[in-house]
Amino acid sequence: MEFDEQGRIKIPKMDSIENAGEKSERRDNGLVELNYLGEELSKKIEQLSKNLTCNLPYKDDKTMRSFYVEKIKHDNGLCWLEPKKNGSLLIHIKKQDYSSVDTDNLLQPGWGGYPTIEISSSSEIDYTLKLIEWAYKKWKEEKMKGGYKIK
Repeated sequence: MEFDEQGRIKIPKMDSIENAGEKSERRDNGLVELNYLGEELSKKIEQLSKNLTCNLPYKDDKTMRSFYVEKIKHDNGLCWLEPKKNGSLLIHIKKQDYSSVDTDNLLQPGWGGYPTIEISSSSEIDYTLKLIEWAYKKWKEEKMKGGYKIK
């Protein structure tokens, strides 16, 4: 496996994006391979989607797995899971004010103003999932105030 200068896995660009709401099909040379933390967190996000009765589709690209609210489109990103060379997982989360929910102050500023948290053990997944769930609920609350109907 090859890595770029930022420690991201280098994988050739995928040919196409699968339909929204469907899992991306893994291709030997086209999509990111998540580490065990990424796979574990992905499963928990999928379970969260069922618990909240919402659609949180994802797509894989060459460096990360991206989860979206409702459908895969611009400005619908919820979180992005980026496996790192050292075995950790860097999670970028939707822009929000997390001061009331990030009680351990683990979120750090990331690219484009997106908060990030880097985890290196399974014990940190539940805390991260709490932040992702809060981001979804906050997004839903803001959209409802604007008259947007959640499907």
